[in-house]
Amino acid sequence: MKFSHYLKKTINLTRKNWLLILVILVGAILRFYNLNWDRGYFFNPDESNNIAHPSANLKFPLHPGNFVYGSFNIYLYRLGALIMSLLTGSQAWSQAAQINIIGRFVSATISVCLIFLVFFLGKRLFSSRVGLLAAVLTSFNVGLIQAAHFGTTEIILTLGGVLTAIAIIVILKEKKYQHGYLLGMISLGLAAGAKVSALVFLPSLLLAHLFALTRKNFLARNQWLIAAGLLMFLVFFLVFPFSILDFPSFKNAFINERNIATGETPIFFSGQFQRTKPYLFQLTKVLPWTLGWPVLIFGLLGLFTLFFQSIKNNDEKKYLLFFLPTFYFLFNGSLFVKWTRYMIPLSPFFCLLTAFFLLEIYNQSQKRKKIKPIISFIIIAVVALQALYAMAFFNIYQRPDTRIAASEWIYRNLPPKKTLLLEPLDVASLPLSVSNRHPSEYSQIWFDFYALDDPPEWPRKVALVEQLSNQLATSDYLLIGSRRVYANRLRLSDLYPLTTRYYLLLFDGTLGFDKIKEFSSYPKVLGVEINDDMAEETFQVFDHPKVMIFKNTKKLPSDALKSLLLND
Repeated sequence: MKFSHYLKKTINLTRKNWLLILVILVGAILRFYNLNWDRGYFFNPDESNNIAHPSANLKFPLHPGNFVYGSFNIYLYRLGALIMSLLTGSQAWSQAAQINIIGRFVSATISVCLIFLVFFLGKRLFSSRVGLLAAVLTSFNVGLIQAAHFGTTEIILTLGGVLTAIAIIVILKEKKYQHGYLLGMISLGLAAGAKVSALVFLPSLLLAHLFALTRKNFLARNQWLIAAGLLMFLVFFLVFPFSILDFPSFKNAFINERNIATGETPIFFSGQFQRTKPYLFQLTKVLPWTLGWPVLIFGLLGLFTLFFQSIKNNDEKKYLLFFLPTFYFLFNGSLFVKWTRYMIPLSPFFCLLTAFFLLEIYNQSQKRKKIKPIISFIIIAVVALQALYAMAFFNIYQRPDTRIAASEWIYRNLPPKKTLLLEPLDVASLPLSVSNRHPSEYSQIWFDFYALDDPPEWPRKVALVEQLSNQLATSDYLLIGSRRVYANRLRLSDLYPLTTRYYLLLFDGTLGFDKIKEFSSYPKVLGVEINDDMAEETFQVFDHPKVMIFKNTKKLPSDALKSLLLND
């Protein structure tokens, strides 16, 4: 009897292990597939300008060159390039394009590790079933899949947040609590070395310390907190030394980035956040797309359930699991800028909270035979919907990038020497150099559509309209590389009346331009296409923007175009 019971327990354990391995393998495929999806064109400026190029240009004494982010990523990716150069004998790995691939490999690796860490966290806090379901949802999380295909900092922040949660569990234990202080502070030191805002997780760690204090351990735990805090500072200094050695430059950069984040310093690429509501914007334009609606809804229900349970049962671990993502959301959600990447660190926690809530209501339904099948169906439906959404998004990386496809089409179909009117401040200027063809084959002119409504004086506005009218009249084709300008200007038509009128007249053909080709790459699975034009801009424009090509068919004179634009 004992042997059969042990054998059954071993088989069940093995089955769970194999399921976890399968979940991790699926997640790895979704994350590692086609890391060079953009063929080295650097469509994400956070990768290129702030990490890959500084890493490629790194020289003694290893000053990162800018302080938009910390230097941990820059050093880490350059170290990876040196290792690859030694292994392959090729110095090409020290070039920015190759370093960017290394950065994406690191992001994908961390993203896969998060699947196991979420399982571990769920198992320690709740049960192995919760951990496994949370791992499944994490594996299919679109936000983490997309982040794995960018060599940016948010994935390291996400890792820092999850390791902080694990450290909190250990800190609240009576035995070996010292490991929690070490894990938490080292993790935060490294994460802050990538991006200083990782320190948003520090209050959760300090709160766990306060909860764990008693008269008996007061002195010992405070000593460990101080020692671990000094270790955190040491780790931070080692991976981001010039934040101290060149503190004036770091301070100036920090203030500038803070002012951009709060909206005190307006910049053209943050204009989309004008007249947006804090928190509501993230809950409607960001989290539904990075998490999927099922995980967002059930995750929020899990968050509230966890809070009430922690109060009812006086469970400090559950309360801190509630506090950590809540504080992160409240802090980052209050900012003027609301980029998608800011919400990525919430993904593992929402997956865990969703798993907790679904299995909690499943356990509550055990005694109700009529409800139990419904709850089971809901759990299966949530997993299925998340898997389908993940596959739909994954298909983006199986297709050519829209800007590359558009460039190849341009070289095949537009005659050389033709004049192309372009939007210069988009993510990429088309056409790209592809298939041994170069943009110099065409006459290119640019107009800054961001600035059309900027001058307060009417004569200066008229002068810009005259310039645009002349360029429209002399252009053979007009290229729009993404929705960055037109979508936001049309939304804020009262602030940008001239730009709004221009795009409305362009799109309805009044300006004499007809759309002859459009390239889009929306998430798609089983024949169902998910239009994500309503998502926050950067969720789409970096890896799957819509590209439109217009032909000047009517050839209207500049005076006529000017009258149309000014509504004379």
